[in-house]
Amino acid sequence: MTTIERVFEVAEHYNHAISAFEKKLGLSNMTLVAAKKNKASVKDTVLNKVFEVFPEVDPVWLLTGEGKMLRRNNKQDVPVIVDYTKEFDRIEKALARLVLDVGEILENQKKKKD
Repeated sequence: MTTIERVFEVAEHYNHAISAFEKKLGLSNMTLVAAKKNKASVKDTVLNKVFEVFPEVDPVWLLTGEGKMLRRNNKQDVPVIVDYTKEFDRIEKALARLVLDVGEILENQKKKKD
């Protein structure tokens, strides 16, 4: 099986007609059909789009046919993007409380000296 045939298999796996799959990847209409018909190699830009839109597709499988189409969902296979916004907010609030506490301590020490 060729790389272009595996790209078609990805589209089939996700129940996309080729035209819808091309649109989802941001490709021109008939790009993949023409490549398959002409037995052309798949351009890097097309492969990168597949990996971008479908990150669970295993690059080794898509390029070589070895292994399985989809990667397992674990830390080694698919990077996890963590949203640290809540953690930053929590730390910021804790620091603000700490600054206020230190300010009160310094104020109390100053009053004791006077």
